[in-house]
Amino acid sequence: MGLAKMVLTAMLSICNLFRFLTPIKANKITFISMTADHLEHDFLALDRCLKKRGGYDLHYNLIVFKKGLLDDFRYMLNCFRQLYEINTSKLIILNDNNFVVTKFKRKGTYVLQTWHACGAIKKFGNQLTTRQYPVKNYDVILANSSYWTQAYSEAFGVKQEQIAITGMPRVDVLMDQAYVHRQQVLFDQKYPQLKNQYKILYAPTFRGNVIDGLRYDTIDFEKLLAQLPKDTVILYKMHPLLKNISLGEQERFLNVSDEELYMLLCSCNCLVSDYSSILFDYSLLQKKAVCYASDYQDYAHTIGFNVKYKEEMPMDICESEKELLACLQTRDFDEERLRRFQQRFMEHTDGKNTERVSDLIERIMKDDR
Repeated sequence: MGLAKMVLTAMLSICNLFRFLTPIKANKITFISMTADHLEHDFLALDRCLKKRGGYDLHYNLIVFKKGLLDDFRYMLNCFRQLYEINTSKLIILNDNNFVVTKFKRKGTYVLQTWHACGAIKKFGNQLTTRQYPVKNYDVILANSSYWTQAYSEAFGVKQEQIAITGMPRVDVLMDQAYVHRQQVLFDQKYPQLKNQYKILYAPTFRGNVIDGLRYDTIDFEKLLAQLPKDTVILYKMHPLLKNISLGEQERFLNVSDEELYMLLCSCNCLVSDYSSILFDYSLLQKKAVCYASDYQDYAHTIGFNVKYKEEMPMDICESEKELLACLQTRDFDEERLRRFQQRFMEHTDGKNTERVSDLIERIMKDDR
């Protein structure tokens, strides 16, 4: 643990001595996120459902964690707010790992980890030796499939029985054809010039980490487009941690990093990614995908995988731009292989994940442990 974290821990520890002054409120639920300053995805779906059911006192602590002197100070102040929320809420709902929960979770407070991904192709959390602090103090982890039980148990430091195979609330909308159609219409309204184009979405994950620096893979898109049909356009959406990165822009190559992910997934004809979990979300739409993994060998030895990457991914895996071009020159894909992948990694496709998780929350709120 770095010096800054040690100082923060000491300051929070002093404040935590006075938690007896802040009793837990039996109906209080607090959403905490360091990766979004507004409700989205799982948080948004759950918030709407819980409000509809009624009876809960809902609170929100939503910020985007950034690096920088002023941002570090803001984060420190927010940690004190998190400490208060943890000490007064019956339930804390997270979508990412949380330092304050790990260090100062109160007895009687439950922590539900929705996580921000539909799976984990790459190792993460406690599976990595590079973490500044071990992840712990979660009560329930949501998952899309029993396949993730062991990996999530390791990554989050919980017992396997603490993994709840409810499905992720946010993917319910992808099972709704009316929603998918609305997203396509919305995209066409925003980008009318692309309406009849074959749209390839490039959406990779990041390399590195916030502390040591973030990196990303590069592709010669101009060369790629020159060899693809004229009706082909490439859109790129950078990972949220890299959304300020521009790879350039031209008539057939557009930056859509500010656009909502699901609108893009619903509207594109082909997804190019690497080790990103959006491949699981996208599998529900039954469309062509390609994995571009030029650093596969290095990634396998440094980060490691929770899946047998080359055996279990249902799409072509390319390790060079030449291989990527060949894969993109055909628009066919193995529908049956994709269907088997989706059935293994995304077990619930009935559109009722949000209801299942809300039922789980209801049981937690009634528990007087």
